Amino acid sequence: AIALLYLLYPAQQFALVSDFHAVTFTAALLLFTLYFMYTRRTVWLFVFAILSMACKEEIPVLIALYGLWSILLQHRLRSGLALMVLAIGWVGLTLLIFHFFSPTGHPLLASRYAYLGNSPVQIVRNIVLHPVSILKQHVLEHNHNFYIRLLLNPAGYLPLLAPWVFVLALPSLALNLLSSDQNMYSGFFQYNAEIVPVLIFSTIEALVCIIWLVQWVLNHVRLSRGKSQESSNPPVRTGSMHRWVSPVLLVVLLAYVLFSTVKADAFNSNMPLGQGFHWPSTQITAHTKLAQHFIDMIPRDASVSAQSSLVPHLSERPSVYLFPYADDYADYIFLDVSSDVYPFYGSPDYTHEVKKVLRRDNYGIVAAQDGYLLLKKGLAPPAALPYAPSSDTSNVDDLLFNFSDNFCSCLLY
Repeated sequence: AIALLYLLYPAQQFALVSDFHAVTFTAALLLFTLYFMYTRRTVWLFVFAILSMACKEEIPVLIALYGLWSILLQHRLRSGLALMVLAIGWVGLTLLIFHFFSPTGHPLLASRYAYLGNSPVQIVRNIVLHPVSILKQHVLEHNHNFYIRLLLNPAGYLPLLAPWVFVLALPSLALNLLSSDQNMYSGFFQYNAEIVPVLIFSTIEALVCIIWLVQWVLNHVRLSRGKSQESSNPPVRTGSMHRWVSPVLLVVLLAYVLFSTVKADAFNSNMPLGQGFHWPSTQITAHTKLAQHFIDMIPRDASVSAQSSLVPHLSERPSVYLFPYADDYADYIFLDVSSDVYPFYGSPDYTHEVKKVLRRDNYGIVAAQDGYLLLKKGLAPPAALPYAPSSDTSNVDDLLFNFSDNFCSCLLY
């Protein structure tokens, strides 16, 4: 049942189908890390901890917390301390690599927390000094609160009953909740991969605690009754009943967890029973074939900013960016206005960015057909139509551009 919970967990499913991200491997690697930490198998613990840390820059922080947890709760001072030293050293090395080799000098996603401060010290200081506003804006606010419920609901909120394990997910939860990018707290995409293993283990701990608590209460009641009846009445045989309580209760709890998971899958998942699910089409359409014609127009040594669904077909080139990244200096911009608009949250934002590129006057149209749009830097831009909704040409959202009839340009209106 726990294995089914892991496989059916919506957060893990969304991480798996959200393009390719190395951090998605942590959904399995951290699960093994926790397992070997629980079973005190030190060598394998370090093997999977290292594999996990290799997936993304924030994972060493989690591993350091795992080491501290092992010291405090398992009393494993040497292995826990070694795990912390390894993780902290990994963080230091990562920051040095970013500083000397990254064009930005810092992790790419650091800009999503710039509103909190310009350094980790400033960010922590602002959080500590303004806890009430942080809670209101990033925990109690509707979208953030809904995200927390999306994570906990599939496990029937049982992880909250094991806070000593659930605490291991707090750094990742904080990263998502404090981000200025709403994709990170939407419940979709790869941002929850490292949280799922902790939810699984905290669910297991909660089940154990509930059963232990029920057994303790029953034993306490039995002892109380036994003392009151031993002087006047013959003893009542309740041992056989108590032996059945634990397995029956476990079955009931597991059924509750699976029911919660399936219910969550029916509401929001990539399972066939999920709302809005459709089997992916394997048919090669005329639209799909046309993409290769556009790709052949792009020189192999040219830099390209392409839409999400088109990037994999350009992956062998030396400089490929996910649109809108590099949309002001890439040699070519390749779009499919009829496909998924990720990383934009909705079509209006996507349309705004496309129109902004066309308005800059430094990209012109190489080809436009059936929703595909190939732009090249240095060509003359398309002309804006005179009958725009507004006479204010400074507002790019009100601009209409002149495309050929076979482009389906209404998608940009």
